[in-house]
Amino acid sequence: MTRFTYEDGFIPSRGKASYKPVEYEIDDNGCWVCVSHRKSEDGYVTIRRGSRRIRLHRYVFEREIGPLSENEVVMHKCDNPPCFNPKHLTKGTSAENTFDRNRKGRQAKGERNRGAKLTEEDVIKIRNDSRSLSELSQEYGVSSVQIRNIKKRKAWKHVREESA
Repeated sequence: MTRFTYEDGFIPSRGKASYKPVEYEIDDNGCWVCVSHRKSEDGYVTIRRGSRRIRLHRYVFEREIGPLSENEVVMHKCDNPPCFNPKHLTKGTSAENTFDRNRKGRQAKGERNRGAKLTEEDVIKIRNDSRSLSELSQEYGVSSVQIRNIKKRKAWKHVREESA
């Protein structure tokens, strides 16, 4: 794949914070995927410009499209967090971003949620286990309310299998 450099015109001050140019590759969807900077756990790229640390997609949006207020966020039309192609970015609110994420089914459900204490396999076992809510909650380290919600399919609804 061909590697490009994003020309942002930033000129670092002598002796100030280090400057690292943004290098990227263009994928099959036209996404500009940064290859010069590390991605965070959630897939986004953060860069340093002077003393300011900023997410790359927000920095590029503000440079190429226009300023954002503190309450505005940059949304990805392509649903690819490391993409910073200005044509794939749009302005929105946090609520609009959350609605868009949920509408597209990209919210962290079950094991994809970093705070999850259970696995999908655990949920299937819980649903098929006849022991008391109290016993199950002690074994799995979650509340008896959570166990009840799993059994009634109010929690972990996306887990469809009935038996392990």
